[in-house]
Amino acid sequence: MKRVLSVIFSLSLVFSFSACGNNITKTNCTNCGKELLESVSFCPNCGAATSNKIATDSTVKTSNTNDTSNVDDPQNKNTLTSNVIKPAVNSKNTNQSSKTAESVKSSTPVHKHSYTKKVIDPTCTNKGYTIYTCSCGDSYKSDYVDATHTYSDYVCTKCGAIDKSNAYKYLVKWVKDNGTANGAYINYRFNATYALSYSANDKVLFVLNNEYHNGQQVHCSVQLDTYFYYFVFGENTVMGYLDPADFTENSAISYTEYVGDNEDKYIMLECARVSVCDLLEMFKNFLADNNIGITISDLGFQSF
Repeated sequence: MKRVLSVIFSLSLVFSFSACGNNITKTNCTNCGKELLESVSFCPNCGAATSNKIATDSTVKTSNTNDTSNVDDPQNKNTLTSNVIKPAVNSKNTNQSSKTAESVKSSTPVHKHSYTKKVIDPTCTNKGYTIYTCSCGDSYKSDYVDATHTYSDYVCTKCGAIDKSNAYKYLVKWVKDNGTANGAYINYRFNATYALSYSANDKVLFVLNNEYHNGQQVHCSVQLDTYFYYFVFGENTVMGYLDPADFTENSAISYTEYVGDNEDKYIMLECARVSVCDLLEMFKNFLADNNIGITISDLGFQSF
């Protein structure tokens, strides 16, 4: 009885599909081989599930272009971002581009500096140096030379300054150039009694004063290379050396030799001191007034 009812139910299904106007597509069950409708999910003969419905449902879901269920699902791999097509990287082209860049770089010539030099001579007050300049504009200074005077006969040929480290020799030359020959001496006289003299025989320069007082000869001289003084008053003579760094117009004077009356010895020493101070004071003024170019301190008298 059940078998008859099953046949009747199957036939009713067929007629119902025909009555609704649907196209009936048949296929065979993959399990038992019996013919069945393609639209059914289970075989009415063996009860096995058909693969047609599953395939169709899967096809519908994947082919539905309006399905946006995957857009906001972070767990779903089929999101919109996963469908973005990334351009493929061609490693061959990348390597080729790198090689081309290196080729361009290596073919660019490397600039090597080639310097020309210009020498700047030192002046009396500024250092000299050499300027090295490249065609690219790079430059630097080097080979510095200290500022210095260029002396000829103790006078700078560039600025006219006197070589004061040789003040004595310069003054000897000055007297020879400007003085008047007088026997074995070359004199440049300050006035009637004072003079700057050079002894051609002794080759020494000295400053002197020679006058008479109450009929007595008074002579005082200072030799400027050794600071030896010589004082004569009448028949008395005092000789000695000065210390130019400490000698002043008020300092006591020493002696190395005295010739004369011993009772007049200390009076003679005081007269010698006054005469030497007077002589050096006149000499100091003479150098300044005549623009000789040196001072008495350049000759060693630092405290006078």
